[in-house]
Amino acid sequence: MSFRERSIPFMPSFISFLNDVVSPDDLLDVQLRDRTQNKDDLINVQGQLDVLNQTLQKIESQPYKMTVSSAPATISGHHGVKPTGTTLTLECKTGNSSIRSMNFADSGLFTWYPGSCHSVSIDISFPDFSTTYKFTGETAWIDFINKFSDGEDELMTKDFSPESRSFLESMGIKSILVRYKLSDTGDLSQAYIEWEQLKQEKDKLENLQISLSNKLLTTHSWEKSGWISRLPGKITICPAVQE
Repeated sequence: MSFRERSIPFMPSFISFLNDVVSPDDLLDVQLRDRTQNKDDLINVQGQLDVLNQTLQKIESQPYKMTVSSAPATISGHHGVKPTGTTLTLECKTGNSSIRSMNFADSGLFTWYPGSCHSVSIDISFPDFSTTYKFTGETAWIDFINKFSDGEDELMTKDFSPESRSFLESMGIKSILVRYKLSDTGDLSQAYIEWEQLKQEKDKLENLQISLSNKLLTTHSWEKSGWISRLPGKITICPAVQE
């Protein structure tokens, strides 16, 4: 290497170090820029999540009420065993709503909160036993509404819980016709659609947040190589100064 018409001879060990240890990327600040960008993106994502969480909390704190009216449950055909009543229960974090009917026309008020109600059960009573049909998950109440949108639904024996299914099959019962008439569900259904869209957006942002966090935790080659500590103690031969 020459500088101002003077040659600077490097030690062979330093030349070998440059050729074998240091990669071109190690001498660039690309990774540093990437880390800075990742940090900025992470801050931006957290800001979006904060806004989304506030919106979700507002929606999830809003109760939606609807009236459910029951009618007698029956078994198709002239089966010897007949249901004696039904109990519909909506389970929510804030409390349960239910209606119990001994095969009369009864009605009850149900309160649903988006994202807070994860179980709906229909208990069907017979003279000597009872069976349970369940909906579970965040869509439990929505699934119930969709199933009984026409005021009744034929619940197939194969869709009951294993224990209930065994009882029904032993009695030769293939299905039970259950009747529930629902009041207007328009506002409730719209609230669920809005909540679901926000929840999906939140899930996407949380996945992005995890990805960005993992990138920041990843040790890059220029951090783990420790190449600076491997520099030779002497890298050049100083030329003699000429008077």
